[in-house]
Amino acid sequence: MDIKEIRIEIARNRITFIKQESFPYESDLSNDYSKLELRIARIFHKVLNKHKIINAFQKNDYEILGEMLQKILIQNQDVVNFLYPTFSDIQKNAGAKCRIFIRFAQDVDEMQELPWEYTFIFPDPEKNYPISVSPFFWSADKSLKFDFIRSVADEHLVFAPSQDQELHVILLTTNARNNPLKYEPEMYECFDKLRRRSTNKLFYYKLSNRKFTDLENKLNETIAMIPGAYVLHFYGHSEMTEQGGRISFVDDNDNIQWIRDVHFADLIAKGLKRKPELVVLQACESGQVASKGKGVGIALANRKIPAVLAMQNMVEENVSQQFVRKFYEAILDGEDVGSATTKARVFLGCELKKEEEEPDFDNNSFGTPVLFISTKVPLQLMPKLNEGVNQTNKTHKKCTHCLREYPQTTEDKCIVNNCTGDLVSVGKLKNLAEEEMIDTLQKDKE
Repeated sequence: MDIKEIRIEIARNRITFIKQESFPYESDLSNDYSKLELRIARIFHKVLNKHKIINAFQKNDYEILGEMLQKILIQNQDVVNFLYPTFSDIQKNAGAKCRIFIRFAQDVDEMQELPWEYTFIFPDPEKNYPISVSPFFWSADKSLKFDFIRSVADEHLVFAPSQDQELHVILLTTNARNNPLKYEPEMYECFDKLRRRSTNKLFYYKLSNRKFTDLENKLNETIAMIPGAYVLHFYGHSEMTEQGGRISFVDDNDNIQWIRDVHFADLIAKGLKRKPELVVLQACESGQVASKGKGVGIALANRKIPAVLAMQNMVEENVSQQFVRKFYEAILDGEDVGSATTKARVFLGCELKKEEEEPDFDNNSFGTPVLFISTKVPLQLMPKLNEGVNQTNKTHKKCTHCLREYPQTTEDKCIVNNCTGDLVSVGKLKNLAEEEMIDTLQKDKE
């Protein structure tokens, strides 16, 4: 897989765009037009997040919000010329993929509060586009060729999965008597199914209704039983207030007790024997970012948790549970956290529909998950399926149907435009029978 990177760094009055193959480009962010778009997008986001009126919005409304977000970033022809050739190349190249990282300086509160996951790449008729690009939501690209990630640091990855890697998940649930969860039994059932699907490579550990005062000891007792890396998965409630984010636990009477984002993040980052490689926050508004970097998810990421997956909007529990299932399926298949998040977002936007005739991306669920990472590249927790067997067997192959070549691959079927023709070896590892078959097919096509 040919993976490209685009890094967007936003500071006060300036945006820097960085690509691997060229010099960075800086764009001004101080004009009145940008500030107007910024204010409109913030208002739109606040209205969009009100749970009771989600159904009032349609796909076109999210595209409008997404176009506003694009306009804030892509303000002139030079930025178009810098970014769009890469977008076009990725869309046209079957073996290519692009990771888009966005990072914010500490003094740009208004910018990092916006829901960038809804950014819609759409050619602006006021600008010239010499290169064709098909419109797409950059966090939920249906072709799975773009991953969108919020970056907070560039730490080096210290974990790499072994071929016999297991996935260990501490499942921390808060089911307060005065604010109960609706789907706790279904959550355990979901993890049981994931365990069976993984042929017993997944193990999960239940910690239910813990008081915050004993959480550190209970987590450390559980961590002591886990050999190596683990995931901390929180299923409960969270909210954003004027003072910042907060997350739910229970008091002595099993009623809800709210804990500030910084206190929870400090416990996870400083109080545990080993920090988790990934924290999943299955909780409303846990992925929101407020002024001065407040928020549960970003507080964890800023304390160098390698990856944090959280929810920036109010979200129905059954919807978040479907997202979680798809996310862990991709993780168990060996996808990194960026690709796994994209796959699960696309599932929410395109497959999880109430009515068959509903269009894709017609509600806010697909942009609700937010992925923060503190590493240079996204974490991979499990090996690719059959990676150990096939890694040394990559060969130069050609499709027997469309004749497209794959320089180094372990695939057996062509993936171009749903061709699904057989791939057979050529080059140094070709055999005579395969070459004769390809030559015959080539002559037939000519």
